[in-house]
Order: sequence, then C-alpha cells, then structure tokens
Amino acid sequence: MSSTFKSIPYSAADTATASVLRFALTETGGCKNHTIMDTVTETVSVVETDPTEYFPIVENSWRSAPTDGEWSLIKESGQIKMTPMSVGESKVQNFIGSASKDKHQIAIVLAACHGDPFCSRSELRYGYDSASINYVEQGDLTYWRTQFPTAPFFKIKSDFKDARWERIKSEAYQNLFQAYNLGEELYELKETIMTLASLIRRVYNLLVNFKMVLQQIERLSSSEKSREVSKAWLEFRYGIMPIVYSIKDLFKLHSDSEGKYRTIRRTYEPTFSLDGVLPTSGNYFYEVGSESTIYRVTVKGRWASSAAKVADLININPLTTALAVFKYSLVVRWFINLNSVVDSWVKSFTSSALEYNGVTSIRIKRDISVYFHHEYDSRVSYYFNGDSVCGIGFFPPVGPFNLGNLSRYEILLQTNEENSYERKLFLPTDTKFVWDPNLSLSRLLDSLAMIFVRFSRL
Repeated sequence: MSSTFKSIPYSAADTATASVLRFALTETGGCKNHTIMDTVTETVSVVETDPTEYFPIVENSWRSAPTDGEWSLIKESGQIKMTPMSVGESKVQNFIGSASKDKHQIAIVLAACHGDPFCSRSELRYGYDSASINYVEQGDLTYWRTQFPTAPFFKIKSDFKDARWERIKSEAYQNLFQAYNLGEELYELKETIMTLASLIRRVYNLLVNFKMVLQQIERLSSSEKSREVSKAWLEFRYGIMPIVYSIKDLFKLHSDSEGKYRTIRRTYEPTFSLDGVLPTSGNYFYEVGSESTIYRVTVKGRWASSAAKVADLININPLTTALAVFKYSLVVRWFINLNSVVDSWVKSFTSSALEYNGVTSIRIKRDISVYFHHEYDSRVSYYFNGDSVCGIGFFPPVGPFNLGNLSRYEILLQTNEENSYERKLFLPTDTKFVWDPNLSLSRLLDSLAMIFVRFSRL
C-alpha cells in the first residue's frame, strides 16, 4: 500500500528592502543633499512541491519446500533424505524524515559622496534589512538520496569470501570419502621409520649427555643456532606432526567403523562491520543494527555395510596419493584447494558408497536501520567595508551582521528486517578450484624456516 508526501509541505516567502539617502557632489566640490534614495531589495522563498508516492511498509514471505515423500517411508528404505528448501520473511519499513530549515538574505545599501576630499563621517549613509523564512523539508530514503546524490553511504558489509566457502565445500566431500590415506602412509613409511628412529636416538642422547649437549649448543654461532632452530621447527611440523595426525586419523577411523552412514558438517560464519569510518561533518547516509549470516555444509554417505564403509575410507588411490606426496604439494595446498577438489571428484566415481549427497544452507538474520546525517547551514554574514568609502581607513568597517545557524539532524529513513533459511543440493563434481591463500601463523613460521634453511646452504 502506497502513500504520498510533500518534500516541502509549507510554501513561504519574505522580502526585505533597504534604502539610504544618496549624496551628490556640487560644482564647487562640496556635498549637496538630494532627496535621491538608493534602494536594494532581496527575496527568499521556497515553493510547495507536488505529492510524491512512496511505500511505507513492504513485506514479503516465502516458502518453497518439496512435499513429496513421507519420512517414515524414507527411513524404512534407509535412503539419505536431503532436499532443497527456501523459507523466510522480510520487512522493509520506510519513514518520512523531516528537517526544520530556514533561509535568510540581507539587503545592503551604502551611499556616500565618493571622490570628495572633504567628505565627513556624518555625511555617510548605510542601511540594511533581512528577509527570513522558516520551513520544513521532508522525504523518504529515495527522496533524500536524490537530493544528495554524492553523499557517501556507509553500509554494514560482510567479510564473506567466496573462495573460502568453496574450499570448505570441497574439503567436506574430501573428508566424507577419506578418513585415512594409506597410500600416502606407505609412500612415506621409510621416512616415517627413519624419523622415529632419529627422534628416539636424539631423545636418548639428550637425557644421557644433557650437560654436553648444552655446551655444544652454546658454542654455536648465532646463524648456526638460527639454522638449527629452523630445522627443528620444520622437523616438528613435517616430521613429527604428520605422525600425530596419522594416529589421530586411525582413531577417527575406528570411531566411524560402526554403522553404514557417515556425515560431515562444516560451518562458515563471516563477520559484519560498517564499511568505513563515519566522518565528523558533512552529509552522509549510514546503517546501524545487527546482521548474522551462517553458511553450513552437510554431506552424507551410505554404504552396504560398516565393513564396506571402513574399507572405502582407507584411501589407496594412486592419483590422489600422488597429488598428496609430490614435491611442494604442502605449499600448493596453502593457496589452492587442489587436493580436496581432486579427491572429491575422483572418489565420487571410485567410491563404493551406495548413495551420497550434500546440501549447503544459508541462515540470515538481519535488523538494520538506515539513517541520514544531515547538516544544513543557513548562516549569512555581511559587513560594510569602510576602506572603500572616503579614503582608506577613514571609515572603519561596520558589522558583521549575522543570521541563521548550522543545524544537524539524525534522520531515520528505513528499517530492514529479514529472517530466512535456504538450502541447496550440491554434488562432489560441483566443487571447483579456487585461489584461497590460507596462511596461518604456523605456516608463516614454516615459510621463514624454509627460507632460512635454504639460504644457509648456499
């Protein structure tokens, strides 16, 4: 339902006239009084506008969900039930924002016997008068944006990254199809055994010869100490921690060994903040309030038996193993979701799962208000410059004469509310490669350690 408003509901006008007696020079050089008046007239006004249409409240609600299939029958069949869905409601409420304003104009007139060296101060004449009106300007968000098209609009924005969301989706399917990478373990078995043996020897040596080891460390130079620390850090990160992760994966595989189903869930919740810093002056639009958007991905698989599921989760695929162990693969994974996408694609064709599917969902809760910070300056200032009359410095300036002021308004123009939920199906082949640098503090330390160890060998 629409309504109307007038942007300036009250038409108003005012006129001011200032007059002053003008002197004229006589033939002998003196001033002669004539009844000739100099006059100045000033007018200010605003004009009432035609009504403008707007929509005070705009509401929308929707619900789209499949109704076919009964849950009891689906549960009896043992199938995975995942369906698209969209449900929600939104409400936009527009307000008429008003600002009380005024306009001023000063009528100034000055008369004197210009050019007369005997002109006296008593023979100067000046006069002024002011025209002033008060009125109200009002309008909805569309009107004020039209009136101030260059005024900045500070909105609440999300730091959502599409690449990060795509990475999470591909990793969810990768984790669904793979719990333990046996192929990678076999490829690195020799190196793992050597790492463990070396670690045991060094721990034993440190315990038995603790004092001697400390003395050896003290004799090292600063660069040698840095190199040894870097080597120790890299060995910890890529020698010891992979073994810990492998043990963790085995425990996870054991915990997932029961049942024919497997479910992986991931959540991505970006933060919201105001787009910029509000200025201290000027005209601008801005949003206040709260907004929350939660992205979730859920993938599910069903196998013929728990044994079939466990066997399928132990990866021995040569292609995915090769991608996991090739040189610098760990660095590539910091920037591109190469392994998770390839794993998702390959396993979707080679998996023994009877059924698999996934959904992404978006939950939005929004309560935002839009304001207009409006500054209106009606200040008028004028003075008589005496230096331009009868010689420099003879007649001092008079004034200034001031009218009006600077007014500031915080005008509420709109509120936006939304509560919605949307769910979409997606398959492993829907995942895609993205450039998503994921550099944590530990990975930055890895980079520094790699660089230092490499340069130390030169």
